[in-house]
Amino acid sequence: GGLVSTMAVTMSLAERSRKAPKASPLFGVTGVMANAVQFPRLLVLIWVVDQQLALFLAVPLIGMFVVGLLGAWVLGYVRKIWAEEPPTELLLQNPYSFWAALKFALLFVVVFLFTKLATVWLGEQGIYLASALAGLADVSAISLSLADMSNTGSVSLPAASIAIFIAVTVNALMKWILALVNGTRDLALWLGGGFLTMLATGVVL
Repeated sequence: GGLVSTMAVTMSLAERSRKAPKASPLFGVTGVMANAVQFPRLLVLIWVVDQQLALFLAVPLIGMFVVGLLGAWVLGYVRKIWAEEPPTELLLQNPYSFWAALKFALLFVVVFLFTKLATVWLGEQGIYLASALAGLADVSAISLSLADMSNTGSVSLPAASIAIFIAVTVNALMKWILALVNGTRDLALWLGGGFLTMLATGVVL
């Protein structure tokens, strides 16, 4: 699910936690694992456009993936969360269908133009603002846009990296808020702990 849409997975788990509150820890842990998968996916997308930026971000992104995936998995065993696992079906849209690809293409064009304009008007601060706004909806589009700008020399590697982390952070915050509003407090607690751990790992690395 994390390869398709972390937002869709998070929302689906939030809705199911309302129906089965006792399974909230399970949904929280699996939500963290699903969100951890987005980091290697993001790294591959960046690599396609700008290998230098991908190498610059490889260690923190892989570190966030490992901490999120293995940390949640081990914690699940320590707290015996896997003991009673209710059946869970996630309703996910095929990301490779024509309409899904077209919508992403349109989003990418809008984000790319907005980022370019923000850079011209406000410099690096504009990039950070654009990343924060784009992160409310999607991380992939702004990351590809920044990778393209980094590849052409329009933005420095450190600035592009910081902007990507801003988008990731805002996106995580948005998913946590949606989980809190649509799910249970226990789900939000577990999910929030995972997000904080992964983001802290990325900043340190």
